[in-house]
Amino acid sequence: MLTVVVNVMSGWSKSSGKLNTGGQARTILTQLTADLHGAILKRDGNVWLAATIQQNQDTANGGKGDANVTSALWNPAGEKKPSGAATVASDPYTSLYFPSILTPTPDLTTYRFGQGGVWLRFFTGVSDTNLPATDITLPGGKDYSINLSAPRAVAYQIVRLPTNSTSTGYSAEYRYLLFRSEVRPSSDNPTKAKRSTFGQGYNLFIAPDGTNVNYNDPNVTNSGDAEPGGIRRPDRTQIIGNNVVDFGVRFWGRNAAGTLVIQFPTSNINLGYAATTKDAVPTPLANPPATPPTPTSGAVTGITYGFPEVAEIFVRILTDDGVKQLDLLEKGTISLPAGERWWSFVEKNSQVFTRRVDIKSQAF
Repeated sequence: MLTVVVNVMSGWSKSSGKLNTGGQARTILTQLTADLHGAILKRDGNVWLAATIQQNQDTANGGKGDANVTSALWNPAGEKKPSGAATVASDPYTSLYFPSILTPTPDLTTYRFGQGGVWLRFFTGVSDTNLPATDITLPGGKDYSINLSAPRAVAYQIVRLPTNSTSTGYSAEYRYLLFRSEVRPSSDNPTKAKRSTFGQGYNLFIAPDGTNVNYNDPNVTNSGDAEPGGIRRPDRTQIIGNNVVDFGVRFWGRNAAGTLVIQFPTSNINLGYAATTKDAVPTPLANPPATPPTPTSGAVTGITYGFPEVAEIFVRILTDDGVKQLDLLEKGTISLPAGERWWSFVEKNSQVFTRRVDIKSQAF
């Protein structure tokens, strides 16, 4: 009887864990699909969409990662997530992954998108509600100036953070969290208006001009006020998914011959992709910077330029039991069996969810 009960409870635990990860995945994929359906793309020399693989988080900003979030920690004392650029499970020792030279097209579920996953950011005009624009103050005194149904900059990225913070410090338990950051479109307040999407201008590689705040500014700490720098440094109010150990996207676009091909990640790219007018046309309308602005976790040796027609979204989420086991593994409480690696452990205790999204906006 005891054996039967244990087996039933074990089966229930696994089924419950799958339901939880499935619910998380639906929330993430639905929101990201809506954002991508509302993506805005133009051929005006600005960078309207960008994706960067975050590869070496344990050495970036003293282990705080590229986002430089104060309580982040990517280098635990025990087993840690391996660094490096995009790879596939069938070839875990290769530092770069080249899908353009493989036939047939690799299965997206086999991808690994670097230590910190992909940092994806773009401009979208997706509607939230038909309520009028308003200024509201949430608990804690954070003021959100909102112009609803207007274009705004959004970003998705993973950060490894403690489960909670107290007056005496941070929790010893860390989780991989997926954030959706959003910059307010505008504001009636002149100071906030300059620090809004309209005030910054539609360019994700924008440089600070002495007045405005760079979208990628690593020094902005007031992300709760939806400042542009918050697109790089999210806070806990912007969590969209728990226990997301990997996040990425694969973009498809037209080459010079008009064939739909993978634009990112590809054999001629280490870390980056930018939707702008340097897209293999004979005479580009502009020559955007060859590398994204700092901070990055290493030198960027190349960027693929283009305008995507299809996006394939990828999220890997731990099961409930996997969360507990990975926490013990990364603390060094348990060790890997002979031949095991961080990734092989995670792949046994997680689920992958993907979705194909047609980019409705056509660049003009």
